[in-house]
Amino acid sequence: MLKLGKTKRALAMAAAAVALAGGATLAGAGSANASFGCTGGDGCNHQTAIRFDNSSYYGNHEWWGPFTELKMQTDGNFVLYCNANGNPIWASNTDVSYSPYHNYLQFQNNGNMTIWQYSSLGGGTYPVWNTNTPNAYEAIVQADGNFVIYNSSGTALWSSNTYHPSNCPATAGYWG
Repeated sequence: MLKLGKTKRALAMAAAAVALAGGATLAGAGSANASFGCTGGDGCNHQTAIRFDNSSYYGNHEWWGPFTELKMQTDGNFVLYCNANGNPIWASNTDVSYSPYHNYLQFQNNGNMTIWQYSSLGGGTYPVWNTNTPNAYEAIVQADGNFVIYNSSGTALWSSNTYHPSNCPATAGYWG
């Protein structure tokens, strides 16, 4: 993953916003434009949606909202950060700081978002965290600071409960 300083990241995000305003689509692996989760504000056009297509993500995978960044980190923790100040606003608390264990994130076809742990020495793979959301359709990194899983009807099934977090003031004025 390319590491950018705050200034370069801000310029890249501004360029992406201009491209999106011109009708372009920005999507990382396993993601698409958001279809639920925001009812107001310009930031709604720049949310990231993740589809439940059985994709697996190992350390250093990122999804960006207009004011937050969701990361599956190399330590096995899944964390939502505020872009403006780098503060963590939610975490799965699944970090593994000891070898030979490793975690990866999977958006399962059945709608469950699961963090799996495996050992490079063998012994199988088992779930260490999940959302228990059967029939989920997509997960969205929203403009209001919340990370939410929706079904195909637009009903929220799970959230990080980080709606307008106090340590990420840029999300004020947006609502999901």
